[in-house]
Amino acid sequence: MNNSKLIILIIGVFLTTQASSVDEDYYSEIEATSGSLGQQLHHLIKTQRYISYKMVWKFLEDAHQNDSNSIFLFYTNRIMSKTDKASGVNQAENDFWNREHIWPQSKGLKGTDARRDLHNIVAVDRSVNSSRGNKYFDEGGLPHSECKECLHNQDSWEPPDRVKGDIARIIFYMDLRYDGDDFTGTPDLVAIDISSSDKRYLAGLSTLLKWHCQDSVDDKERRRNEVVSIYQGNRNPFVDYPSWAEKVFDFNC
Repeated sequence: MNNSKLIILIIGVFLTTQASSVDEDYYSEIEATSGSLGQQLHHLIKTQRYISYKMVWKFLEDAHQNDSNSIFLFYTNRIMSKTDKASGVNQAENDFWNREHIWPQSKGLKGTDARRDLHNIVAVDRSVNSSRGNKYFDEGGLPHSECKECLHNQDSWEPPDRVKGDIARIIFYMDLRYDGDDFTGTPDLVAIDISSSDKRYLAGLSTLLKWHCQDSVDDKERRRNEVVSIYQGNRNPFVDYPSWAEKVFDFNC
């Protein structure tokens, strides 16, 4: 049995049982009270596998599953048929769904394996994805015509309250996971406060820290972390242990 078939089999069992809990064994070697928590977690989560970009469609169908035939979209929470993909001949269908990178591809991901990191990819409406583009996350702006709970301006994007913490923890993961240390073209990604011309940097850190505190981890986020773990072999520690974000990024909720 090849890896793809094995993953699909495991996912089938998971979706049937709907189990969602912290994998204690995964973190068994982590000393959470140590001053090197960030370094420990980085070395743990960088052990992963990457699936093909084509297979990301299947991952999103599983990670965002509403029922056997439909998914929910990340920003709008709209229910969509799994088959309504904005891909191939349907590439230009604005009301179909496609793959959004929370940490934008233009911010250091292009040409690297980090582009295919599943923790960073969500299912969204195609036109909403286009509107968000590579804007950093912040508060304020005008209401979006389609994502009614979103605000945006020329530079920034404010998502609905229910996914603000999800976004923060994804950005924290990407900052922690990718520090350019493996000599294979891995980018060195850095979340910062002020917008920078350096393509590896993503602004809005202070806002993300606040969102992490305000929007706690929910069942959808935990379930998504489980599905990523099955496909990719690593986990987002800030979903499993939200308080670790305070230690790694040196702030208090």
